[in-house]
Amino acid sequence: MGGREVARRGEMHIAWVVYGSLEQKTGGTLYDARIVRGLEESGDVVHVHSLDPAARAPNAGIKLATEILRDRPDVVVGDELCFRELAVTFPVLARAGQEPPIPRVLLVHHLTAWEAELSRNARLRARAAERFTLRFSDAIVTTSEATRHRLRGEVKNRTIDVVVPGADRFVHASMCRSSSRAAVRFVFVGAIVPRKRVLTLVHAFATASKRCATPTELVLVGSTTREPIYAGTIERTIAELGLGDRIRLLGERPDEDVAVAIADADVLVLPSSLEGWGIAATEAIHAGTPVIAARTAGLVEALSSAEGATLFADGDRELEDCLARFATDAELRGSMAECARRASAELPRWSESVVQFRRALLAACGS
Repeated sequence: MGGREVARRGEMHIAWVVYGSLEQKTGGTLYDARIVRGLEESGDVVHVHSLDPAARAPNAGIKLATEILRDRPDVVVGDELCFRELAVTFPVLARAGQEPPIPRVLLVHHLTAWEAELSRNARLRARAAERFTLRFSDAIVTTSEATRHRLRGEVKNRTIDVVVPGADRFVHASMCRSSSRAAVRFVFVGAIVPRKRVLTLVHAFATASKRCATPTELVLVGSTTREPIYAGTIERTIAELGLGDRIRLLGERPDEDVAVAIADADVLVLPSSLEGWGIAATEAIHAGTPVIAARTAGLVEALSSAEGATLFADGDRELEDCLARFATDAELRGSMAECARRASAELPRWSESVVQFRRALLAACGS
């Protein structure tokens, strides 16, 4: 094990720690899955340790460390969402007596302690475990410069690399929007969880629609099982507002359906309070679809090359205004769509992301 051995073999043996299956349709897991696949295509061997987020057994971190020490990989990548387990696993690996210790790389989309929608106690518990995990990481990879900048206040003397997500997952996503549709179609793509502020979007859409003579519709695409109580609130609100015929909650869909939903939308709407990057936003631009987004640091960075294709909302009323303005101004819709098509070529590619991530892992191995 070590840089010389990796250089001799020409490949890395990587342990990758993630919650659940890499087949999940969340932005964070999509990132993990694309990087893992790219590393394997580059000749590396990746052992994915899929943890059960519901179990959270007290000994899960010890069990994970035991498995990793038995396999003796060249490097461990831990998705920060597994911070409860990694807060135990990383210190065990650091103190296991192996020389040199197995390098530990933490992949950070954002910290859970940054999520304003969580209770104060939940944020405090997350902060304690996340700080411990950060302390025992040898290197950190973030998915945006915004996350790296914010992490600088959390950790010292750590290498922090930025590897942004690619936007070209849907190779055939670009298509013409339906010319026969009378309604302006707003689409949201993402897990139905409080951080994504889907309930805010539903209320903003309801109010904006009353201000518009133009017919409008809203399509919500994403898992309803991660926060079922919140998803239930969304469903009840749609019914109470009498908008069941204009707002569709589709749940999690296959990639092919997501690609069509994004490409056939008039605009993608992402009102999230926190995003490490915003994969759905750049995938929309790649498909030639404009974006209405909250002015959060990750989304601003992700959409920096597509300013003409983006309307930023600074609050709830601003979101409502953006929806109403987009729905009523056909010239604006056409201009933003043209800007999105032009900006598509400037977006990052997954092939570039894999090369950069692999370079960060080789550096962690000392190669």
